[in-house]
Amino acid sequence: MGTFATLLGLAVLDSINFSAIIGTLYLLTGTDRFRSRVSTYLAALYLVYFLFGVLLISGIGLLGRIGDGIAVDERTGYAIQGVVGVLLFAYGLFGRTKSGGGARRPRSFGLVAVFLAGLAVAVLEAATALPYIGAVAILTRENYGLVEALPILVVYNIIFILPCLVLLFAFSVRGDALRGRFQAFIDRQRDRNTGRKTFLLIAAIVGFFLLRDSLLYFEFFGFVDLPDDIRERIGNP
Repeated sequence: MGTFATLLGLAVLDSINFSAIIGTLYLLTGTDRFRSRVSTYLAALYLVYFLFGVLLISGIGLLGRIGDGIAVDERTGYAIQGVVGVLLFAYGLFGRTKSGGGARRPRSFGLVAVFLAGLAVAVLEAATALPYIGAVAILTRENYGLVEALPILVVYNIIFILPCLVLLFAFSVRGDALRGRFQAFIDRQRDRNTGRKTFLLIAAIVGFFLLRDSLLYFEFFGFVDLPDDIRERIGNP
């Protein structure tokens, strides 16, 4: 249960992707054909993130097979988790609170252009991939193979785009009432970046706990009194 709770927390953090959300709001308020445009945009986001997770799981699994019987999967998982924890914590503390003027309004609302915009957001937003890498590290640590991990990746990425899906549903039902509010939200994000500040705070907190868990596994803290069975497992992987 603890593992799935951690994965859920990472997925929720990953869903606070303001480039994806602002891009969705632009499409909702900028064209009458918003359903097909937003659906295409989110399909691109989902596709890139899902395939990225599959590649990560497959790559780490290959590393485990190269180890020829050595239990690298669990140790590698904790090591990657620790690195992701450091990066998230540092990013939360030192990341820029301003994003350079915010997302830009797309020049074209054609399906191909919208799909390419979704691909660009997923590929270029490297910071938002850190929770995903942490989730993959946890799956590797728990010895999930690709087949076992696929349903989790499917659900994780649904959560990743869930805020945008909620916005699409709400706008489909109450578009006239929400159009002005959505546009005002876009303008506020340009000026104040409050959403980005919130994301940085959450990233720092999540990074701290990921790093702490990794350091405990490697007995980094000499004063930690680990149970004998855990010590034996760590000493004889």
